[in-house]
Amino acid sequence: MDSRDITPTQAARLCEVIAPQLRYVGRLCARMERLGFRPSDPLYRAASKARNALQELHVTAHYCRCTSGVGK
Repeated sequence: MDSRDITPTQAARLCEVIAPQLRYVGRLCARMERLGFRPSDPLYRAASKARNALQELHVTAHYCRCTSGVGK
């Protein structure tokens, strides 16, 4: 099994589940930036990596739900 086996409905549900988490981590990173966390700070780096990974997962799941061939 791989991502080609995911149905558009399953991919849409995955996007729905990921979106709130992505928004939360995005707000967390923004707050940390406002508070002056250095880019080299271990906590900020971990939050940033989590945001980037969730964003990649969300975009990939989004393309899995496209039936027009976009992203294939």
